[in-house]
Order: sequence, then C-alpha cells, then structure tokens
Amino acid sequence: MEAAPDWILSTINGKIASVSLDYGIFAEIAKKVSRLPADTVSEIKCSRVSTQDVIKMSKTVQWDDMWLFGTDFQKTVWKRLFELSHPEGDQPCRKQLLSYSEFAGLCGKSSGVRAVAHAIAQNPVAIIIPCHLIVPKEAMDRIEDMERQADNSLFGRDGLIPDPSLDFGEYRYGKQLKKMLILYYFRTSLYFN
Repeated sequence: MEAAPDWILSTINGKIASVSLDYGIFAEIAKKVSRLPADTVSEIKCSRVSTQDVIKMSKTVQWDDMWLFGTDFQKTVWKRLFELSHPEGDQPCRKQLLSYSEFAGLCGKSSGVRAVAHAIAQNPVAIIIPCHLIVPKEAMDRIEDMERQADNSLFGRDGLIPDPSLDFGEYRYGKQLKKMLILYYFRTSLYFN
C-alpha cells in the first residue's frame, strides 16, 4: 500500500474550511469568501499537513472549529458524519463502517440515499468529517459474511483485510486511499473499539 499523502489544510479566521489533496476545494472556498462582506474574514491560511497530523487533529476538533460552505442539507449530512467519530453529549460513538442506506437512515432520509451520497461526496473536510467510513451496501454485506465465517472482526490481530479485493467504494481521492484510511483506523482503533 502507498505511503500516506500530505494534505492541504485551509483555515478561515482560525477555523478549518477544507482538508484536501489539492487546491481545488480551497479555490472554491476562496471564491465563496470573496462574496462575503470585507469585515467578515480577517485571515485565510493554507498549509501542508501529514495524514497522521490530520488524524491527530480529528480527535480533538469540535464541530464549531470548522467554517463550512454548503447547503443546509449538506451541512446536516456532514454533521451526522462528524458525529460518527465525535458524538455529542451522552451519545455513544458509532465508530464503524456504515452502508450509504444505513447512513441515509441516520440522517432521517431513508428514501434519499442518492441525495445523501451526493452530500457525502461534497465533504470539504476529508478525514475530520469521516466520509470514508460510508461504503456500498455490497461491501457491508460482504464484510458481515466474512465476519460470520471468521467468527471475529473483519480486521484480525494482524490488522490486515482478509480479502484484499474487497471494494470499499468510491472516494474523492481514490479507492486505494479510502481503503488505506479504513485500514489505518481499524489498526489504531482510532474509530473502532
């Protein structure tokens, strides 16, 4: 598997606006910022950070630490994604992979799986808002089947995926990176108990 990439972290007034592998999302954000009143934004920054640093940051960041541009629906979906790894109040942390249909149900949009999937794909804050944890139903069915047959977790003691051909679905930055992030989280128990 490839080495973990460096990410481009952009902030507005100290709040995280995007985490991506290229400047495309930052360019979109800059265009949106240009339409805001001049006194709204005092500082925009872009910096390179390692995958490990983004993951460390993701453990402590709060929802209010982000400045997100999107529709109300997109922000609702992104907040639910964020809550998978950052529960509010006494809610338990889900810390697991979910199918798109399961996640759409969590968003209260069981009949709107495509709309929810589209909002997931527009996530501007990769890793911190863990869109990589949402996988196709076929992958979930295969994972459940493998776990039943193995009578243990999908990722064994060695942290390896028993079936390397398992397809975790599309990801803005490529299927291989999605698989690497999922595997990393399983190995380090950042999201999984």
